[in-house]
Order: sequence, then C-alpha cells, then structure tokens
Amino acid sequence: MNYENLFEIIKSLLGERNALPVYDCGDGARLLVFTDADIDDYKTVSDYFIENGFAVYDKTSIKDCSFVTLNNDEATVQLSFCGECGGLRIVFDPGTALCPKEDNRAGNIRTELYQFEVDHTFIDCGMCYTMRLCDGSFFVVDSAHFLSVNDHKRLYDFMRGLTQPGKKVHIAGWFITHAHDDHVCQLLEYLKHDMDNSVIERIYMNIIPENHRDSHSWGESVKDITEHFRKEIYSLQDIPVVKLHTGQRFAIRNIEFTVLCTHEDVYPLSCEDYNESSTVLMCRAEGQKILFTGDACKNESEILEKRYGDELKSDIVQVAHHAHFGMTGNAYRLISAKVALFPTTYIFFEQDIEKYEASKTALNLSDEHYVASDGTVGLPLPYSAGQAELFPDETFENFDAIKALWGYSYTDEYKEFLRQRFEKNHNR
Repeated sequence: MNYENLFEIIKSLLGERNALPVYDCGDGARLLVFTDADIDDYKTVSDYFIENGFAVYDKTSIKDCSFVTLNNDEATVQLSFCGECGGLRIVFDPGTALCPKEDNRAGNIRTELYQFEVDHTFIDCGMCYTMRLCDGSFFVVDSAHFLSVNDHKRLYDFMRGLTQPGKKVHIAGWFITHAHDDHVCQLLEYLKHDMDNSVIERIYMNIIPENHRDSHSWGESVKDITEHFRKEIYSLQDIPVVKLHTGQRFAIRNIEFTVLCTHEDVYPLSCEDYNESSTVLMCRAEGQKILFTGDACKNESEILEKRYGDELKSDIVQVAHHAHFGMTGNAYRLISAKVALFPTTYIFFEQDIEKYEASKTALNLSDEHYVASDGTVGLPLPYSAGQAELFPDETFENFDAIKALWGYSYTDEYKEFLRQRFEKNHNR
C-alpha cells in the first residue's frame, strides 16, 4: 500500500478541505493533516478505511477529541479529530507492532511506582522510572545518560531485588519519551549487558526522525544519538517495537496507558527545541492517574491544554524537562497533582524552582514532592500521603569532575551542605 496514493484518495474524499504538506513521522510512517475538517470528515475517512478492509482495533474519545485505530495486514492507521486544535490527523504507519489492547494476566503483588535515582556523579540530567506490576513484571520509563556509567547495572540490580528468586527480570514494556542521550543511553547499555537474565516484551516510543526539517538547530551530537538509537532499537530481533501515536491506548497487566501527544502533534509548529519531540503518556493504575511528560515544553504543553483541559487532572506528575523550562504553569494547574516527581539533582531543583514559574506551580500544588538525586522513592498504588518508601541515597556529585566537564563551580560551604544532606539521605 502506497501512502501517496492513499492520501490523494482521502484528499479527493474531503474535497476543498485544506491539507498541509505530508509530514514524515519517521520509521516509514506519514501524517496528513486537514486544518479545517469537521467531525463528519473524521467519520467519512474512518468509514473509507473500514469499507476498504481495515478493522477497528480501538476507538476512544477524550473531551471533544475523537480517536480510532484501524489496521489490516499491511499497516496501522491512526485517525484523530480535535475541534479545539489540530483538526483531522491521519497517520499511516506500515511498520509498527500493535499495542496490546487487553492484558488479563493477574497477580497479587502490589503495584508500585519508583522514581529511580540515576547516577548524578558526573552529570546533572537524566530520568528513569519503573513500575512493578501486579504479577511482578515491570514497566520502565526512559533510562540515563552515558555518564551515569553503571546505571544499567544499578537498574537491573534494583529490579532483581524486587523479582522472585529463580525468575528472570521481566520487563513487560520499556517506554522512551524521546532520544536525548540522558533518556536513552542506559537502555542501550542494558540491552548489551543485562539481557541474559532479563526479558523485554516490547519497546514503546515515537522517535522524531534525525533528518527532520528542524534538525538544523539540534546539534550534530543530538542527530547522531537519535540515528544511532533508532537503528539499534529497530535492529532487535526478538523485541517488538511499538511506534506510539496520539489517541492510542494499550494495556500491560493491570495498567492502562493513553498516548496524549507526540512530535506528530506539534506539526506544523516548530521542533527546533528537540524536547518538543517528547511523547506524553497518561497511565491509569489502581484507580489513579500518573502523567509522564518527558521533556515536553511550551508547544506540546499548549496542545495538551487546548485538547484535554481538565482531563489532564492527575494524582502524580513527572515534572517536565527536569524542572527546567518546560510545560506551562497553566498545564500544571490543570494537572493539579498531589505528588510531584522531579527527575533532577537537588542542586538544580534548588536553583531552578524559583527561576521557572511553571515548575514552582507544580511544586506549590503538590502535597508531596520528591527529587531524584535524593534517592530512589517508591510510591505504592493507589497512593495516599505519607506512604512513600524512601531508599538510601546511593550517588554523590564529583565536584572536580563536574567543574572540568561542565564548568559548574560551587562554594566550599555549599559543597559541605550537600555532603551533609547526602549523608543524611544515605543513612536513612
């Protein structure tokens, strides 16, 4: 099936509607956007695919947005309509594995979300979350920087400690928000070094193509890691890769997920800031909602606000872009989470929380917050205030190396304050 011919047929079906140039989603997928379509056009296109051999795999609506996933033996098609913004969007994807629609495997292990303390010895960024599911398997979000040297092993050891003796570490899904090196490098290391005693069922992602029209602003290193990561993941023989598109839902054990935004939704706006290519994922677990935002920034934030409004309301939020500039204060007011997770160092948390009003809003709206460098924290689900399990702080900044690498310098008094804080968290 040829997407050019298909899109021409759809254009003829919709007559005078305004279609933008076709967008390259990467990995063989293409997007056609009609900016002035209405809900009847959405139904017309959906009916066309059904009449031509596509089956409805899933359909849902959020506020005034409608979504349907259709597939046949050749491709998956994702349709979305939003009257508030974005119009009608049609993604044709011939390469993706399908999301698991239902997962009825049961278990009696309590579901728990962990903000994993990545190693900040040499680097101030990175983020990794893991959820232990009802059967003892895991869902992992992102990983860490290549300068977080042994984090693939630390993450394996952490999950090993939560896994029954004699069983492999079973990762039911590994989700990647975007391909910045502080989010993907330790997944690559995990795949190299830790798979003898691990299983990964699927990898979930939608990585922006390295030859994107806005890639001139990213820098060569970002383009290189994007290309390298994509090639490595798609070369895996035994792990299906699901390319996520907005509106798709999937289930893993007792957890349900909905894709709220990808780089495809940013089009035709700019992705010159690579962080705008983050995939935003809503998780529903044990009657609560957890929002993973990756490094989403202003464009994605405004799309989320317009489309979903108070449907963004969550119990737990991962604060975007390490609490640097990221999503807007209005987004966090809509999210209004009682638990705010900050994937950053305490140094940058302290420096940035007064600098960036949006992250300060997320903090002020929360009843509890946790900073990743203070040590791994576990939140049993459903979560109630005061139930957090605080693990010992394992890593501490190497200030000489940080100065040599990044030029950051701190007073002796501040370094001593941080040392004492680390000792307190380490010994808890």
